[in-house]
Amino acid sequence: MEEVLSVHLAVAVALLLLLAAKRTPAVAVPSPQCQRQCGGVDIVFPFGIGDNCSLSAGFNVSCQEVQVQGGVVYRPFLGNVELLNISLIHGTIRELNHISTYCYDSSSSSMELSTWCFDASETPFRFSDVQNKFTAIGCQTLAYIMDNTDKSYQSGCVSTCQSLSNLADGSCSGIGCCQTDIPKGMGFYNVSFDTGQISPSGLGRCSYAVLMEAAAFSFRTTYIDTTDFNDTSEYWAGTRGDGLGDKRWPAVV
Repeated sequence: MEEVLSVHLAVAVALLLLLAAKRTPAVAVPSPQCQRQCGGVDIVFPFGIGDNCSLSAGFNVSCQEVQVQGGVVYRPFLGNVELLNISLIHGTIRELNHISTYCYDSSSSSMELSTWCFDASETPFRFSDVQNKFTAIGCQTLAYIMDNTDKSYQSGCVSTCQSLSNLADGSCSGIGCCQTDIPKGMGFYNVSFDTGQISPSGLGRCSYAVLMEAAAFSFRTTYIDTTDFNDTSEYWAGTRGDGLGDKRWPAVV
């Protein structure tokens, strides 16, 4: 059953377009009382936490309580997306992006589909076409990334493998792993799998697809026949008050 879930996450690096902020009323100088850090992340202007602390509504950050193993921590969120870093020098933010999955569920003896849609088209942010790549992992996996707005963009990649011996660590050229570029200025995307013609083979129970920061990823052969792609992720999302939480991987905006 297909569903859009805030479950598997990945870190994305996104290009910050400050010009869009000029369309809305701005705070000239934030109050010195404004909170400037959350979860070890510096929240620098034009971003801000709280009323009258950011340049405009599109830069409002919330510092949310997250339940993790061992206790509670606070982490910064822009909308429902967690921030890892804000760089005014590079004009980027790093944030956590969701991983779409197509996996065999042994309890129901069926394939389960969980896909992700991200819409930042009405915000000042666009994904970096230089630092991000659409990545798919699996054997006999066909994954698509689409922009269903007026740009009508669609691309994808195919990942196949005949045996585990064909796989190589660090290689993502179509055998067990594939990557493709995204267009410049993309602020909306939807991920899907071709479930009719291609499905995960006996070599692995899952196929994965995510828009992620290319420099943060290196393929491992164990991603095919184990759950290492999720289990070894350093980005544990924890659980927020809405009950959402899991592991994730990186991307740039």
